[in-house]
Order: sequence, then structure tokens, then C-alpha cells
Amino acid sequence: MSDPHDIAARPALPARRDARLTFALAATVGSIAVYCLALCILAPEPLGDEATHLHVIRSLLRGDWAPAARLPMLPTYHLVVAPLVYLGGESLAAARVANAIIATIMLGLAALCVRRLQPDCPAAALLHVAWCPLVFPLTAINHTDALSLCCLIGVLAAHVRGLRLAAGATLLVATLVRQTNAVWALFFIAWDVLEAAHRAPAGERTPRGIASHGARACRLSWPYFVAPAMLLSAVLVFGRYSVGGDALNGPAFNVAQFYLLAIHVTAWGLPLWLPRLWEAIRTRWSPALSRPWRAALVVAFAGLMVVGFRNPHAWNREFWDLRNAPLLLMQTSLGARIALAVVLAAVLPVIVRFYAEQPRRGVLLAAWIAALVGLAPQFLAEPRYYAFALVLVNLLTVHGACDSRRLAAWYAASSIALACVACLTGRQYGGVW
Repeated sequence: MSDPHDIAARPALPARRDARLTFALAATVGSIAVYCLALCILAPEPLGDEATHLHVIRSLLRGDWAPAARLPMLPTYHLVVAPLVYLGGESLAAARVANAIIATIMLGLAALCVRRLQPDCPAAALLHVAWCPLVFPLTAINHTDALSLCCLIGVLAAHVRGLRLAAGATLLVATLVRQTNAVWALFFIAWDVLEAAHRAPAGERTPRGIASHGARACRLSWPYFVAPAMLLSAVLVFGRYSVGGDALNGPAFNVAQFYLLAIHVTAWGLPLWLPRLWEAIRTRWSPALSRPWRAALVVAFAGLMVVGFRNPHAWNREFWDLRNAPLLLMQTSLGARIALAVVLAAVLPVIVRFYAEQPRRGVLLAAWIAALVGLAPQFLAEPRYYAFALVLVNLLTVHGACDSRRLAAWYAASSIALACVACLTGRQYGGVW
């Protein structure tokens, strides 16, 4: 297997793998087209925030900026899709088709990424991106998510080719789509620093030498500083983080966000965690828990999970949103909180060990840290906010052939199920899923 750190100058893929990647790209684009068509036929009325975004787009086409001023984000997305919506008669279907086109561009950029990051199994890696359960249901929805993900994957595609100026400019656009995207500058800068430290000659791998190489990498990564600097300047000038909108869209810490993240990371990685959990139960649990301090640590963690749960956001207490189901269950049932605490106490060590054994463990750690930093000011607990984190972690993780196939199948089945929820039961008060 090739060195995972050497991504800047990878050779072309063998013809067979390239053909598989092309087929995977065609299949995933086709699946998005089918989903978009099904959504327009079966759910012609707006889902969730689609009505708000469509109203803003129509207002901009008439020169009325007042509705855009009430959004929590800049109307970048709305301006991007407005021409296609205009050509489509200002219909919701046209907005959904525009998002499907953006998602197709996103997959093209993802194909460029997997050529460098996953040269041994690029086709499966692309399926993991396209059919990620936090991504696929959003690919044909009139939300900002498809454009936000497209921009962030564009940053990644430029980064792995060493195009820092293009990557920084794309990150700036991503921040104009959604403010919290600026946090990914920390990740890409950290990646550059880690690569510089890895490539340092053996004689210079002292703390001082690594610091010197890290400082040089930071100077080369200056384009990534533009987006967070712009966001910070805007906050200082205007005195607020969000552009407008409801107070519930403003920044605030919400511990439920991290419970929901743990649930999603566990759920969507089940094909990876279950075999490793069983192996840990058979081989490591008895000696590990025989030490009193470790057993006490596990019990303390589970106890903190039980007593520390809060669900403060009003929108997370609406029963018709599928994403709120685990939060409402924990809010109303002590037994559910205990069950979740036990499950996470068992599974999280397996997850941590899995990523700690990865060849790119330093870069993966930086990705998780950036994701957590980005979630800290998000008051609404919402899985869409860490869709890119899950995609990025999958692209950086080296999977065995069996794990890769199982994960792709699990993602495909889950995405079909969630797409059916959107098509058959979705409504304005109920969201995408």
C-alpha cells in the first residue's frame, strides 16, 4: 500500500480501477437523478425549510432583498441557483433540479479526491461519499447543504493537489454559503503542518525542528486564513455571528448536539464497529475491566452521559422530525438515557481504537477536532452540520476490502430508506427526515 501522506503527486489509476470509478460515478449520479424525480413527483410540496429558501429565491429574482436579510446566512446559495430557478418558472422542482446538478458537480470533485486519497479502492470510496446517509437525502433538496458540501469537497480536491490558492478561495466561497465552514481552515492548516512534520528529515525531527517545519507550512497555507479572518472581522464589525433570522438560529452551546453526533457516528459505522466490538468483548474486555480504575472510569462515563443530557432547543422538541426521535426518547425516558450510555461506553473505545490505528491518524484527529469546534456554537442539534465531517473521515480512512463493501451496502440501504421517508412522509413541518 502506498504511503498515505504522499498525496501531492500520485500516479494515474490502473485502467481497471479507473473504469470502476467511472461506473461508480455514473451510478451515483443516476441515483441522485432518480431521487430528484421521485421527490418532485411524490413530494411536490416544500419540505422543511424549502419554502423559506424558495421564497427568498423568488424575491431576489424580483429585486426584493428584504426576505434575504432575515436569513441566518448570506444569500449566496440563493443567488447561485436563482438563474436555474428562473428558467424553470420559479418552481420548487427547478430548485431541486439545481441542487441535483450541484450534487453532480460535488461527485465529480469527490472523484478527483478519491483518486489521490483512496487509490486502492476509489470506486467504493466514491460510493461512501454519494450514499452517505447524511448526504444523499440532501442532494435534491432546496437547502444550502448541497452547495456547502460541493464547496468543501472542492477545497479538499484542490488541497490534495497542492493548489493552496484555489483551495483558500473555494473555502472563502464555502464560508459565504455557511459561516461555520470557516472552521475547516483549522483542519487544512493542521494537515499541512502534519505533512511537513512527517516529511522532515530524521535529523530534524526534534521539537525545534518540527516547530520550524510547522511554521513554514503555516506560511505556505496562508490562503486558508482568509475565510476565518473574514468571518472574525464581520463578527467584530456587526457584533453578531449570524446574519439575521430567528434567535433560535443564533450561536449557543447545546450538549444534545454531541449526543446526536455520537449516535450518528455509531449508527452509520455499524458494519465497522460490530465485528470489532465482538472481538474486543472476546479478547480485551475481561483483562481491561479487571483493573478497578478502568471499570470505575467506564461507570463514571456512563453516569455522566445519563445525568448530563439536556435538550434545550425548541426545534429539537418537535416530534414530527425524525432526527429528533432519539433526543425526545432520551428526554422523556431515563431508561433510554441509560441504554444509550451503556451502548456508547461499549462502542466509543472501539471507534477511538479504530481511528488511532489508521495510517492517517493525525489528520483524522485534526478532522474530528475541527468538526467538534464547528459544532460548539451550533444551538440547533442537526445532523446536517457534520455531514462533511463524516464524508471527510471516510475519505481519509483506509478500509479493508470487506469493510469497504459492507459500508457501501449499509450506506446504500440507509440512504434508500431515508429517501423514502422524504418522498413519502416528508412535509413542511417534518423536514427532510
